[in-house]
Formats: sequence, C-alpha cells, structure tokens
Amino acid sequence: MDIKANAKANMKLTPVDLNGELITTENASRDQKRIIKLIERPNPIQGTWEFLRLVGLYKEIWGRSFVYANVPAGFDINGTNIATLMPLPSQYMRPIYTGRLFDQNNRSDIIKRYELRYNGMNAKTFEPNTILDRSDSDVSFFDDIYGSLGISDLYGNYNVNSKSKLLSVKKEITNYILSLEGRNITTKKLGARGILTSGKKDGMGSYPLTDKERESAQARLDNYGAMEDQKQYIVASEPLLYQNIAFSPKDLMLHEETYQTMITIAQVTQVPEGLVRLYMSGSGKEAEKELLKRLYTQTIIPESKDTADDLNEFLKTEKFGMRFKASFDHLDFLQEDKKDESIKNRNINIAYRDMFKSGTITYNQWLEAMGLPSDPEFGDKRIWDLSTEQQAIITGNIIQDVPKK
Repeated sequence: MDIKANAKANMKLTPVDLNGELITTENASRDQKRIIKLIERPNPIQGTWEFLRLVGLYKEIWGRSFVYANVPAGFDINGTNIATLMPLPSQYMRPIYTGRLFDQNNRSDIIKRYELRYNGMNAKTFEPNTILDRSDSDVSFFDDIYGSLGISDLYGNYNVNSKSKLLSVKKEITNYILSLEGRNITTKKLGARGILTSGKKDGMGSYPLTDKERESAQARLDNYGAMEDQKQYIVASEPLLYQNIAFSPKDLMLHEETYQTMITIAQVTQVPEGLVRLYMSGSGKEAEKELLKRLYTQTIIPESKDTADDLNEFLKTEKFGMRFKASFDHLDFLQEDKKDESIKNRNINIAYRDMFKSGTITYNQWLEAMGLPSDPEFGDKRIWDLSTEQQAIITGNIIQDVPKK
C-alpha cells in the first residue's frame, strides 16, 4: 500500500491552458492563481504530496476515496470558491442513495447525501456536490451496501458500492496478522517450549506436584526469557522434569508467510512483486530502477491521469481556461528513458538524412521515420528532383546533427 501511495503522491499537477501550454505566475489570471494555490495547499495541515498520499491510501485500502470541498453556502462548486479540500476517512463514510441509478444525469439524482458516521453516530452530513467521490473499477450491487461488513443501511435502499481489492486477499491478510502475532510471542516468550512435570519420588515411585507447587513453578517461568527484563536462569524449590515440545521460528515458517502475503498483495494492487522483494531485502538498486519504471509506466501514470481528470472536472478548471496535467517528469529514473529516446531519434534522423542525400529515399519517407507529418508540396521527391532552395528548406525543417563534444 505504501509503495503505491507514495508513488502516486509523487505526481506533479502541472497547470496548463486548454492548448497544453504551461501556465506560470506571470501569465496566470487571478482565478487561475487561486486554483493553483488551492492545489499547492489543499488544507491548513497538508501540502500537495501529503494530500495525494492520504487520498491514495484511502482508495487503495477501502476501494473508495472521499474529498470534501469546503465552500461557503450558496456558492458554486469550483476551484475559485473552494476554501479547502479535506480527505475524509473512507471507513466512516456512508453514501445515502436515492434508489435511482439508471438514466440519471446528476450525482444528486443518485446520492441524497453523504454521512460521516463514527461510533454509530452521524457526526456530519455533506451535500453530494461537495464530495469528490472516486471508486475502484470493481463495483458491486447490494441490497445492503454494508451488509458484508455487518453494518446495516438504515434507509434500506438499493445501493451501489465499490469493493476494495484487498477483499480478494482477506485470508492472506489474516495469515499475515497471525504470523506477526506468532513472531511477537516467539520473540517475547520463546513460544511454547515444553512440559514440566514432577521429579519428586518416594518409596512408592513418582508423585505429582501440589497445586501450590505448580503455581510457584509457573510464576518463576513467567519471568524467564531472552528479554532485558527477564531472567536467564531459574532456581526451582522442587525437582522438575522437562519434556521438549518447542518449535523453532524457522519450523513455524512465520517469515515465509508474511513474505508471501506481501507478494500476493503486490499482485492484486498491480505493484511489481520484484519491487517488494527488493524493498524487503534492501538490495539491488539498479534492478529497483527498472522495476520502478515498470510500476510507473504500467500502473501509476495511467491511474494518476484519471485522478487529474477527476480533479479537473470537480474543480471545473476548464471554465477558467486551464486544467491540471499529471506529470512525473521530475523523477530522475523516468528521465533516463527520455534521454535514451532522444538519442535514438537523433541517430535515426542522421541515418535517414544520409539516405535522403544519397537519393535512396524520398523526403516523406524521412519524415515518416521521424514521426512527422508528410509534406504535400514536394515530399514525394528525391534530392535530385529538388531545387537548392527546397533543399535548404528541408535542412531547416529537420533536426540537425548532434553537436560533437
């Protein structure tokens, strides 16, 4: 969860105009500056990174995230009127539905209101248009939206609810928790070590410990162990016999269980499992770069584009001639790919330029190799069919050679 949430939080929301040109403090309008400021500081206690990380965690864990837009009563919901954006705890949010779903055009036709419930109490109610509600694609229909969690919908409506991906690995998570508890007990008390029986004998043979003697022996054993505040030796007041029944931590395979659970969760959340292995082992920096590239290109960047699109729609940014573009260009390991691509393109350009100069290919074939639009005027001609002026125009249109260092 942390790997993916941290990766999503690295998203840079870059303000651009509707033509894709960068908006700066110098060319931004007053309304655009207010919207940009809101994203830079969504609320008094969070910056952009903390905000995106928390929203991402809520969505990954619960399958649904809720962000409340604090807007003065009677004002339109848009980026210029919103005072703060506050992530709400998904586990306490209850959408109250109208019972209508199909053929509805507005969210308010589907959802009456949102309620924040804590300890069985309705702590706060929200209007539907003040909530940015984002769900995973795995959507299920329930008569009782929270019936699977043992929580009844008091209104008895038909509801639609998004399920967390973690529900598919519920048993694995339970095993993980039990493994951690087992490792904790093994470390603290060394687990179930053995059986102590009476070593006392008389002329008739062995006889058992009395209840008082057994309680005394147990009390001494409770203070025995490997921790700093425990004793490593026991002085017994009665003879005892010991029968070993201990399991070593290795035999219990507690570490293997926690490790396998992490791998399974990684697969469900579309995080490269190799990245989890590297993080748990703390090695393999070069391999880590390649796995991070895979995580970002296959999972984080597509999902972050959806996040930016939903945010733009909620803030109505296009109304003010702008939008936020999800960008990860500031991450070094992603820049390496762009650098390699640039060198590759320049090498292709040089090779096709030489073929064009030799008359092997036409100008349009050169353009096509560079991914550029064809030239309708003289693109189908070879170099000997072009005038000196046309050749000069072509040289100016195409990327030049890489300068020699």
